[in-house]
Amino acid sequence: MGHIAHQDFSATGAFASVAVLGLDNLQSLGDLTRFLQHYLDCELALVSLPDADGAWALRGGIDMPVPATMRDPGGLADPLAARACGMQFFAGLPLRDRAGRRIGTLAAMDGAQRPLSGEELGVLQQLAGVAAGLCMTGQPD
Repeated sequence: MGHIAHQDFSATGAFASVAVLGLDNLQSLGDLTRFLQHYLDCELALVSLPDADGAWALRGGIDMPVPATMRDPGGLADPLAARACGMQFFAGLPLRDRAGRRIGTLAAMDGAQRPLSGEELGVLQQLAGVAAGLCMTGQPD
């Protein structure tokens, strides 16, 4: 499989709720995933956010969170689930809150295997920081 930038994919429950993100932040996360999908020229880019009500995914092209399932490559932004759904390329990074707790994942995947360049990894890291900031807006400390 392609590059797995970081292998910390277990949810800690630090993210309180998708419900408090607000429409502006949801749209911004949608824009962010669309940018990542276009920049990496991949089939799917998403932000996965586990909360008390389950796991939610915000995908490029869809501005509202949808329930995540393991039958779907975006499931929990998990490289093994992505592989089981035919994805050969996976690049993902954890989203962390101010205390360093994992609150979600930013991931990109594609059916064709390919490398991830250092420049692309740098952009992914920057976007993960932006996405984490958007996710923490309105969340309790």
